[in-house]
Amino acid sequence: MNSLTAVQRMRALFLGVIGIAYYYIAQTIASHAAEGLSSADWFDLVDRLMLLFLLLVGYGVLAYVFQRKHSVGYELGLKVRPGLLREFGLGAAVGWGTLVVAILPVVIAGGLVITLWGAPRQWFLLALDVVVLLAFSLAEELVFRAYALPRLIEAFGPTSATLLLAVLAAVLQAGSPFTPRAEIWTAFLLSWLLSLGYLRTRAVWLPWGLRFGWYASTSLLFGLPIGGVTRYTPIVQSTEHGPDWLTGADYGPDASVFTILVLIVALIVLMKTTRDYAFRYATPEILPAGIPVDIDAISKRQHEAGMGPAIEPAGPQLVQIAGLPATQEEAAEHSQRDGY
Repeated sequence: MNSLTAVQRMRALFLGVIGIAYYYIAQTIASHAAEGLSSADWFDLVDRLMLLFLLLVGYGVLAYVFQRKHSVGYELGLKVRPGLLREFGLGAAVGWGTLVVAILPVVIAGGLVITLWGAPRQWFLLALDVVVLLAFSLAEELVFRAYALPRLIEAFGPTSATLLLAVLAAVLQAGSPFTPRAEIWTAFLLSWLLSLGYLRTRAVWLPWGLRFGWYASTSLLFGLPIGGVTRYTPIVQSTEHGPDWLTGADYGPDASVFTILVLIVALIVLMKTTRDYAFRYATPEILPAGIPVDIDAISKRQHEAGMGPAIEPAGPQLVQIAGLPATQEEAAEHSQRDGY
């Protein structure tokens, strides 16, 4: 149950909307700054790094002004804790595995024609694109999972917040009239999957790895477009042959109907593989309440009661017999009276 007042929930919703709107403003500022600071090859990297910087500063200001929070990284889910690389790796594995299964029917049917480019410059661009996708996927997760999702949870609760964010992702994807319907459903389910990863770990590492694994597998590993974008395919470039509902055509696996089915299965897989994380990080803390009770003392008394009556210690004891004098003076009086 949401224990916040109506005013607090409205403020949380307001901050969530402001955080998402700021993301698009920061994108415009970062692009203009990158145009003046970088050349063609370095543009994407400078653009994404500038975007990350603007997001951290902007969300830090919002957290300090409206929430009085000083630890921006902690509030954004950037929690430095043991096993964070394992969380990122698990997310990357789920993202990679989901994408591989999604394009498997096309590969089996022989509808994937691959072209390799091995020039030294292409390998340089590959390394550059890896960093770009790392920064880009982190920026998107900071916006939607690390900042917007907690605010929406405060306003509506976790289930409604996850649903609302998934609907928003679908609406944003449907902005173009040429976007296939399958890609809109993919955006909806992928957002739900990423939000689930955040809710199970209460940190950004796993959803960051999942989104990066999805992007890197699609473009760098298989040379396929990400939502119609083919700029991140320096080494491997692929052409798909087959029905559009299966291959996604120019939009890649994101627009494949089979990807929708795979993402539904991925939700179940992620639930099972994150049980330990959910128990460790997402289980509500049980706080003591009521009258203080000494459990150890109660257990001791119950144990003693179960052992029966206490046994008196062995050894000499003084027993006073009824009718005998209690003192030496009384004994002397008795002796004189009795004629001794």
